[in-house]
Amino acid sequence: LTARRFDASVFFRILKDWTATWFQGVPTVFADILSEAKQKSLSESYPNLRFLRSVAARLEPDLQKELSDYFNEHYNDF
Repeated sequence: LTARRFDASVFFRILKDWTATWFQGVPTVFADILSEAKQKSLSESYPNLRFLRSVAARLEPDLQKELSDYFNEHYNDF
């Protein structure tokens, strides 16, 4: 699945509806994902998700840790 533009407000619904197994984005997108999860107090599990991949730039260690924590530690292939 590809999108014309990223929208953090629909990311988690798409992730679940399409049972996505991986996601790639730039660090800003990952920060937006975490911001959306915190803002909406989302805590749902995504068992089909196998890995996240950062493209264009490395993730800052703090952002990488937050993503690992949010996506249950074993999603750490950034």
